Amino acid sequence: MDLAGFLEAVAAPQLRKTMPRSTTGTTLPAFPRHRLSDLEGWSDIRGDIRRLLDPLMGCKGGVFRSFADIFPRNAQRWAACGDEAGVVRLGTHVYEQPVVQILAALFSINGDFGDHRNTLNIGDPDRVFYTYAPAPHERSVTKFLIE
Repeated sequence: MDLAGFLEAVAAPQLRKTMPRSTTGTTLPAFPRHRLSDLEGWSDIRGDIRRLLDPLMGCKGGVFRSFADIFPRNAQRWAACGDEAGVVRLGTHVYEQPVVQILAALFSINGDFGDHRNTLNIGDPDRVFYTYAPAPHERSVTKFLIE
């Protein structure tokens, strides 16, 4: 399966809101310190991603087909979201996991999304992308931050 087919196969489902089970107020950044001054908005993220991926749309990835085959079932099952945990679960499946597959297959970047709190003191982003270090259970310096 090529990248274009993969991106069509892993399109996000329509979010179905359910009754919230709880509500939690937003948090202020925790211990922002010196790293936050280096962070800034990425104004043309969609354009930059399009320019990166457009030339690769015909490239084939060995894992694309197997991931795309199981994607719709889980995406529909998790599309009903009643709280933040449900949204995170759906987002992990429809956004983070396809990105992990694309980065590994086309760019040889092995990593994953996770929680930053155990590693970095950078405020309070929801998710962080880590690249894996050569040792199996160590993480390298964070390369991308997703908030």
